[in-house]
Amino acid sequence: MTRIETLAVHIDRLLTTNNISVEYKQGTKGRSWCKSRRVRLSPVKSDVTYAIALHEIGHILGDHPKTRIDKEVAAWQWAKTHSLVWTPEMQATASKRLSSYVAWSRRHQTMKVPGPDHPIFTQWNSMEQI
Repeated sequence: MTRIETLAVHIDRLLTTNNISVEYKQGTKGRSWCKSRRVRLSPVKSDVTYAIALHEIGHILGDHPKTRIDKEVAAWQWAKTHSLVWTPEMQATASKRLSSYVAWSRRHQTMKVPGPDHPIFTQWNSMEQI
């Protein structure tokens, strides 16, 4: 079995063991619905699609903080903690997506912009503070 096949099996086991339904859709960025324990994922064909799948599963199985930005940090932390491998590509994907949430929070007046000591910066040190 190839490494990517092993990662795909890991995702399938997490979904099955935790009674999470999945819809595989090519090219999706990933989506999760916690209450219905459902995810939409791209099939695992790379380290990046594996990381995104873990992240979406993390929204269901991980912590559930109040704010959107904290939910994203918690889901990426869950993904990193529960991954079989964490590569530079996976780290870059997480950092890029977390960075986009910081930018998003700055564009919306109703959002609280995270401070410099927020885990989005302290736990994901490869991400530049924007």
